[in-house]
Amino acid sequence: MDFVYAYPDEETVFIGLFMVVQAYQRKGIGSHIVTEALAYFAKNFRKARLAYVKGNPQSQHFWEKQGFKSIGCEVKQELYTVVIAEQSLED
Repeated sequence: MDFVYAYPDEETVFIGLFMVVQAYQRKGIGSHIVTEALAYFAKNFRKARLAYVKGNPQSQHFWEKQGFKSIGCEVKQELYTVVIAEQSLED
């Protein structure tokens, strides 16, 4: 898992990259890692944010299952568009 502390603001942690080897997908491992990471991040941050490639239903489903919701912002890149999503880390 790749992340950036205090981006885009001091109360947010940005998850930049998260991948699970295909042989270990759909076994709950990814969800467990994200749950543990978010619990750790919650000690110092109020929100977690990330971006996933628009039109990638597996990625969208995974992150929505983890509690992330689109903030209504899409960013066009040269080869694809990403959807910005975030989740509150407060109880």
